Amino acid sequence: MKKEINTKSLALICLLSVPVAMGMDPNRQLAEAAGAGDTQCVQALIDFGAEVDNTTYTPLHEAARYDQEEVIDILLQAGADVAATPLRGQETALHAAASHGAQRACRSLLEAGANVAATDTQRRTPLFLAAILGYENVARDLLAAGAECNTTDMWGRTPLHEAAYRDHEHAACILLQAGANSDISDDPELMCGNTPLHLAIARGHKRMVDTLLAANANPEIADGRDHRTALQICSLLVRQLGLHKVQAMARALMERGAALQEAPNNWCFGSR
Repeated sequence: MKKEINTKSLALICLLSVPVAMGMDPNRQLAEAAGAGDTQCVQALIDFGAEVDNTTYTPLHEAARYDQEEVIDILLQAGADVAATPLRGQETALHAAASHGAQRACRSLLEAGANVAATDTQRRTPLFLAAILGYENVARDLLAAGAECNTTDMWGRTPLHEAAYRDHEHAACILLQAGANSDISDDPELMCGNTPLHLAIARGHKRMVDTLLAANANPEIADGRDHRTALQICSLLVRQLGLHKVQAMARALMERGAALQEAPNNWCFGSR
């Protein structure tokens, strides 16, 4: 049985019956109602004829972004395409949910068959976005649904690179437990060929360094452009990070077998 439409929804339908005179777009109104979680208004607009797969306003993306689980169910039941992307860009609704830590939305979309391997314009899967922002619960759900933890984006980076760079320790642990390779280097031409360990050191993330080393990250791998090992990179950061932090990271590296060598004159640390 169809839900009863409240006064607000009836008023909106009356306005939408004369869109030219009132200057209103039902598709835009649907996206706004979806983001606000107004289930009755969403249903009324769908009944009125608003497009559930409109590529300009993408109501499913709005509902996913704001974790509106009930609205997602309504849109999907009305025929919304879980794989749809906006007119500009390749972000799916699952990308939108992952980038906002919307766990309920992620689960609803995954149950509806959302593709965990879909990529955006930067070749990032939803798992990348969860790792970038440290949404470990979303990352866990995506991995459980089959997300590949060692996929690379247009810069050759993995989700673990992103978690290490931004010091999201819990997300990094989840990725490592799922089989993330801590020794993959990013693109040497675009990003200097850094491993997650190189990035953690360059940012001064001591706990992340410990986490990666505990997962057997190789401290002897050199970066792809200047051929510096993790310890050599560390030795160049005293002024930037302070002697105490550099000594602590260097000690951790040497305990894992890093050899003390003279650092080259140049240094490249890829960042965005």
